Amino acid sequence: MAFDAASFDMYRRSMADDENRIFVAIAAYREPELRLTMQSCIDQADHPERVVFGVCLQHDVDGDPATHPDCLDGLDATVRLESFDWRESRGGCWARHRVQGLYGGEEFTLQIDAHSRMEPGWDTSLIEMMAAFPSDKPLITGFPPLYNRQDGRDIIPSTDRSIVPVTVARSWDVEGWIWHPTHVVESETSMPRSTRFLSGAFVFTLGAWNREVRQDPEHLYTGEEFALAVRSFTSGYDLFNPSKVVVWHRNHPVRNPKFIHEAPKAEVRGRHDRALKRLRALLRGDRDRILVPYSVGSERSVQQFSEWSGLDCATFTASDDACNGVAPRNPQRTPSS
Repeated sequence: MAFDAASFDMYRRSMADDENRIFVAIAAYREPELRLTMQSCIDQADHPERVVFGVCLQHDVDGDPATHPDCLDGLDATVRLESFDWRESRGGCWARHRVQGLYGGEEFTLQIDAHSRMEPGWDTSLIEMMAAFPSDKPLITGFPPLYNRQDGRDIIPSTDRSIVPVTVARSWDVEGWIWHPTHVVESETSMPRSTRFLSGAFVFTLGAWNREVRQDPEHLYTGEEFALAVRSFTSGYDLFNPSKVVVWHRNHPVRNPKFIHEAPKAEVRGRHDRALKRLRALLRGDRDRILVPYSVGSERSVQQFSEWSGLDCATFTASDDACNGVAPRNPQRTPSS
């Protein structure tokens, strides 16, 4: 049974249901930590038998053995895999789109980067947050705090796990994308805490999100997280920060391989321009529906997103609350006209 808003109340009454499976979506581009990331998901889960992986592997037969096509052989987990030579890649959004196509009706989904580490009991913690947050379609997100890796070992800070960074608006480019870094905002520590931004490095929500808000493969890199935030909100999802740290993200000491750094510059420039043109059409509400099936949702309007978030998609301006990391109020669920 696919898990959606209609069955959410039933889930709330049965937290121990063995059918609460989690689809872990990972796109890996020549990533030597992919297997370590997946092993962390398995080792740190309370119920690893309920974890199903979907992976788009963009492998490198000439690189680190951990990036080879057989890098996941022998992993004790259910893995749905698509594998491509890295030169066939069309970028991170394309890869995440491919991963979402591997979704098989699991009740929940976790999207993380291929260089992530999990806290013990992450699966139980996130499902409990889903049940506790005041929404039929909660989406938990935020850029994870950083870990380091030294001499083959993970260095994860021994900080207070209840301190969760807040995403703030810093600048809004005329092309449509927002620079939105994360900071610890001492006055914004109460939970549940709504957030106006989505981080592609960590999303946990209903599994149906993979079908309702599927990644636009024509997007490239810059601005794709903001597009997903708007599309998720207008599809009825309410965005929240986690109530504690459950995911860590690698602090790369050197620039890790990325499609946008290695593809031909003319191709990257052209696709970047087209992607931002699509973003601007989305922020205008996509009245001509040129972005279908990657358009705004039908449950709320872009105008409602602007009013709720303090991010005016018509004028590319941000409210003081958005710039200072003050959480928006839980939004009204009035359908868009």
